[in-house]
Amino acid sequence: MPKRQTPGVTARLVARLAMAGGRVVPDDALMLACWGDDEPEAGRAALVVMVCLLRKRLPVGAIDRVRDVGYRLAPAVAAALPAVDERIFVPAEPAVKRG
Repeated sequence: MPKRQTPGVTARLVARLAMAGGRVVPDDALMLACWGDDEPEAGRAALVVMVCLLRKRLPVGAIDRVRDVGYRLAPAVAAALPAVDERIFVPAEPAVKRG
């Protein structure tokens, strides 16, 4: 389990995938959406874990992996979602370090 997992990360991951409307979202763009400039030490492994956790909540095949590129919502899932206005999407803010 990634150290930096928060409920907000999952919401930002879903929002960023939904914004793409079924197009592939590169790993770097997903990581930026999830964690902003404060990427977890685990890097891409943290993204893989978050996608795995999200897949458990969605129908089988809802998220496709495009090898060495990124992820996308399956076309049927993307088509079923209402359009997401990217103006409402707020990237992650840096985590507050607790003393």
